[in-house]
Amino acid sequence: MRFLILIGLCFGFAFCADISLSQSDFVERLINFIIFFAILWYFGSEKVKSIFTQRSQEIAISFSELQEQCRALEKEKEIVLKQLGEAEVRASEIIALAKREAMIIAQQYKDKVDRDIQSISTSFEQVLVQEQRQMLQKEIQKILNQASQDISAQGDLDFYLRVLSRRVE
Repeated sequence: MRFLILIGLCFGFAFCADISLSQSDFVERLINFIIFFAILWYFGSEKVKSIFTQRSQEIAISFSELQEQCRALEKEKEIVLKQLGEAEVRASEIIALAKREAMIIAQQYKDKVDRDIQSISTSFEQVLVQEQRQMLQKEIQKILNQASQDISAQGDLDFYLRVLSRRVE
């Protein structure tokens, strides 16, 4: 159909020209062109068809290979997404475990610090009691020394024993 329209247009241009068809060799050239095209078609159509069919087959083969690659990539993507999900679960488990371990370690250190504080506190109280005893012993020693000096100087033993018993109480 297109071919006929093209020929019609060519004839239309030929009729519009100032030169008549009898004065030009257009018809002969057109006939030569049609014969040339028919010869090319006769000898080359099979090769052109085979080239196009071969190209179509190559395109179909490459398309099927690409589809296979696409399916393989989709499977890989699913596997990777599954592994990612598993990794996220493992990561959350590891984080939870680390938090539990941190809390256990913190509790152990807190217990140890509490024991150390209790030990230091008990130690301090013992030292304080011991210091109080030493001070009391020094005071008693001082009083006894003073009393013994007074007793030896004056000789009133009963009076000093009463004074001594009052100071000790």
